[in-house]
Amino acid sequence: MISDEDPHIVRHAVQALANLAYRNSFNQQLMFAQGGIPLLLRLCDRALNSSDALDADVDLTLATTQTLSHLSHDHVLSCQAIVEARGISILTRLCNSPRIHDAIDLEVYELIQTYASQVIANVIALLDREDSESDTRSYHIADFILEEQAELPGYSNGVDPVKKKPNHDNQKLHHDEQLTQLPSKHAGVSTFVLMCASCNRNVAFHGAVVLGSIAQHNAIRAAIGAASGMDALFLLAARTNDLPMVAQAIWALANLTWNRDNQYRVARYIDHLYQICTLGSSHTAQLSLNQHEANQQHEEDQHGDEMQPEDPAAKVQRDQHDELLMRQIREHGLCILANSLFYNDANRQLVASHGDWMQLLARNALEADGATLENSARALCSLSYSDSIALSMGSSILVETSNKARNAKTSTLKPSSMTGLHVFIRLCGRAGDVGAQQHGLFGVINMCLHDANKTRMLEIPHGIDTLVNLSGHMNKELSEPALEALELLADLRQLKQDHGISSAQSFESVDMKKLIALLSDATNPSLVAMISDAIADEVWKRPSAQVRLRNEHGLEKLLEICAKPSPLFPAATSGSSPAAAAEIERRVRISCLWALRNTVASNVRNQDLVGALGGVQQLVSVFDRDRRSEEVVEALLAALVAVVMKHPRNSQQLVQFGLDMLIALADGTEDGDRLEEDRRSRDQRGVVLPPLNLSAATRSRAASPSRRLESGTLTEEKQLENATLARELLHLVAPYNTREDTSASPDAKVRRMQQLHASSASPVHRR
Repeated sequence: MISDEDPHIVRHAVQALANLAYRNSFNQQLMFAQGGIPLLLRLCDRALNSSDALDADVDLTLATTQTLSHLSHDHVLSCQAIVEARGISILTRLCNSPRIHDAIDLEVYELIQTYASQVIANVIALLDREDSESDTRSYHIADFILEEQAELPGYSNGVDPVKKKPNHDNQKLHHDEQLTQLPSKHAGVSTFVLMCASCNRNVAFHGAVVLGSIAQHNAIRAAIGAASGMDALFLLAARTNDLPMVAQAIWALANLTWNRDNQYRVARYIDHLYQICTLGSSHTAQLSLNQHEANQQHEEDQHGDEMQPEDPAAKVQRDQHDELLMRQIREHGLCILANSLFYNDANRQLVASHGDWMQLLARNALEADGATLENSARALCSLSYSDSIALSMGSSILVETSNKARNAKTSTLKPSSMTGLHVFIRLCGRAGDVGAQQHGLFGVINMCLHDANKTRMLEIPHGIDTLVNLSGHMNKELSEPALEALELLADLRQLKQDHGISSAQSFESVDMKKLIALLSDATNPSLVAMISDAIADEVWKRPSAQVRLRNEHGLEKLLEICAKPSPLFPAATSGSSPAAAAEIERRVRISCLWALRNTVASNVRNQDLVGALGGVQQLVSVFDRDRRSEEVVEALLAALVAVVMKHPRNSQQLVQFGLDMLIALADGTEDGDRLEEDRRSRDQRGVVLPPLNLSAATRSRAASPSRRLESGTLTEEKQLENATLARELLHLVAPYNTREDTSASPDAKVRRMQQLHASSASPVHRR
């Protein structure tokens, strides 16, 4: 056919081969055995490299690519022959060549692109199967496309060599033109990216097919992303009236997002991705399986004499197929999300800031199955690797579920709030799905690296039991992480067991005596903060607990922690950075200061004891160390208000040791550099301090630790509030600015300590 035969004869012969090869394995094998594959590829190459541009017969090229498409559809040997004859390189250049354009029939080049890309997709699909008989894998094909360089614009290969030689007078101009015409580094990839933007549905579809197929291998993912492949595929995914197109684009994106650079590109489409992951029958109407079939059906209806009712069986089948496609789209969309969170903290923070995303993932983890469950669990597990997100997931409600609560007469639906720990424990209990259980276990491990989550973990129903059961599993992929999670919880469980407290019992329900014992023995800073918060709640709700705390020497322990110089817990913070260790100590000090404040408030005996222990001077020393933290200063001032309120001796001590501090804070002159630095400092959580004179209900609500733990932004308003409180303190201590007005304590032991302290006191500072 390639000799001097009439071009029309050659064209008709190739068209006959295309018809014979269509879904006929015998004819496909016969054409392969007769060397038909190299022959057809030479016809394509001749169209590309002929010295005469008019020699490119677009009809012959169309018939050739159609024949190759039929041969590669289900014949492994033909696909291997295409690869060995460098057919991938030829077909890639053919898709980007101007030789396939026809001045009369403008759709010819689109058909050639469609068939050529279909050949490449068929080759990849057949040679990449596990049961394929060929040793040529698709990563070889990806390499061919990656290395392929597009031809320069125009018929460069068909131009007369004499014309290629530049005139010396125009050499600089020619050099500039060459620079503008140089192909991109990965022009072969760019060819299929541009095909995705085609107005022809089949061209765009097969461009996505090729990109998704070659993106199964890491070597080419970065090149596709650099060529704007992610953007092109997301644009295709927006065509929700064409479900097969959306499914193909989302599958390609799922393969591409294993590349780190492509993960960052997903962030631009995070809202669109959420719509894809929630795509359902209610979001779309009458979705067609094939755009061409829909158009043909529409034309038949228009030309028909009367409208024929749709076959009910065909409609049911179409709806089922649409539902299957939408399920695949949702699964691949969740895979894109899970991939984009893999070792990418920026994307984790972005997703965690969207409540809809967190609720969707949690609900899928609780209710879904299959790939939807696995990808949702993988996404949640990736989120838990971020410390701030892990702490938030442990305390915040991700999803509300309804559980059946039965009694003797009726059964009702009882709402249940689920945190991230609840969701991970549920995943651990999904027997039969090892992947979901693994992600659940890793999520529990990541969450329990934080002591605040350890206590919450012990309060989850059947949480420990689930981990214990998995620790004895025959599968080491489950037993080993379960044992690791139990080891993380062992220190907190052992501490509770040593003091006779149930592992499932929260600190808020523990007796005050045991709380003080726990506080004395605890060496973990987060645990100390939790116990201090529990003490603060208990003494505020039950004033009688103030007496018991004093009798059990808890007041001395709180004051010791508040005033102790850094490091508070050297063993626990030895492996942390200085900034992290300082943040941990700051949180502990704030919790203990508020617990001390609630313990001393409106209790003269406790005020006496703090004064006798030199507590005022010790508290003032806290300011000298932590003056840069507005939250510590706020908690410190609140504690000092409680200590000196209507207490002459403590008021005098505050004048003696803290007058300079109060004046500086009240006038706003304390370390002007600190104020300017704090304006630029990072966000820290704020504490709302109650006014000095509050009703009991308002005071309880404002001073509650749950209110103290609300996050806020450090602003000048916080500094102004502290300055106002410092001025109030100055007014409180002003009447007691003499030593003679001090009254003796009724407690003999405290009175002796006061006398001993007074003998060594320095003269009182006067304003």
